[in-house]
Amino acid sequence: LLLIQAALTVRMDVEQETESASVRVAGRLEEATAQELFELCRRRTGVLVIDLAELVSADRAAIEVLKDLRDAGARIAGATPYIRMLLNGGAHPDGPPAASHDKEEEE
Repeated sequence: LLLIQAALTVRMDVEQETESASVRVAGRLEEATAQELFELCRRRTGVLVIDLAELVSADRAAIEVLKDLRDAGARIAGATPYIRMLLNGGAHPDGPPAASHDKEEEE
């Protein structure tokens, strides 16, 4: 699935197996495409892994969507140290710091 909006490009690849699914996110994730990611992940069955190894950037709304997915049981993998910091409550350049989260992301 390739979503293009103006200067925004993100790619989401899905692999669905019987008991698990993985979604690889590459590019820039912003509010509109983050909602697409949420809907895409919501339709997956079994254990869900979201691979962020190729995620270049994420705005505040996208970080909130990723947190919601994680809180719903998805495992975040491959996130850069910066993205992990944002997911764990660090300050985002375009907004105030979010509340801290206790779960550690696995790589």
